Amino acid sequence: MEDLVGFPLFERASGRLQPTAEAQMVFARLQHIQSQLDGLDHAIDQIGRGETGHFRLGASPSLARQLVPAALSRLRGRFPDLPLQLDQLSLPQIVDYLALASGECAVTITAVNHPTVESRPIWPGRLVCIMPRDHPLAGRRVVTARELDGEPLIACAPGTPHRQMVEAAFAEAGVEPRVVVVGQFAESAIGLTQAGLGISVVDEFTAMDAASDRLVVVPLPPVPRFHIHLSHNRSVTRSRFAVIFETMLLELLRDRTP
Repeated sequence: MEDLVGFPLFERASGRLQPTAEAQMVFARLQHIQSQLDGLDHAIDQIGRGETGHFRLGASPSLARQLVPAALSRLRGRFPDLPLQLDQLSLPQIVDYLALASGECAVTITAVNHPTVESRPIWPGRLVCIMPRDHPLAGRRVVTARELDGEPLIACAPGTPHRQMVEAAFAEAGVEPRVVVVGQFAESAIGLTQAGLGISVVDEFTAMDAASDRLVVVPLPPVPRFHIHLSHNRSVTRSRFAVIFETMLLELLRDRTP
């Protein structure tokens, strides 16, 4: 060892070997390096458990109500210490949210069209009808837009993605929706229907867990009316949390498919 370092490491004093001053400096440096390696092991362990990361994402209101929280619950099961933040945003807000990299990704029911954003369809969705349990159509397995002709409908404002989907379904059936109440977001349709103000045609994810002792959820014919999109900023590399979240979101969607 002394041949390797080029200077004495020990000297004999009173019949005992004593480390030289140079050896003590080497040992001190080795202890420092060992301490750093121990700290690195701890840091790697923390990163692996998600203790040092942060996952922030946005979602359109209908998906932020039930679907995305359920997927985040699965992510929390994998990373119990990972800080999470879910921002509920309208479509115009999501464009700035991703372009400015305020959050890592966003889950929406329509594509996010912006040069800096990559928006991918990941799952088809359909429309359902929420109605009082005592409604004449409540016992049907499927209800068509033609059968809803003349029914008092609760709908989103004209020009919104939800309203466009409903109008397209009715137009294909050759009937005009009779809208009696307009709400800003599809999520308000549940409360408005429960209050007896009409029946609602919304996306299936808004209606998750909407069925109760007073309301039933009846699907429209199984024709995809939209696709869930997962979007992120093209210039920002996705974290492993975002990748795993996408996997868990898709698993959740598969699990709820009949």
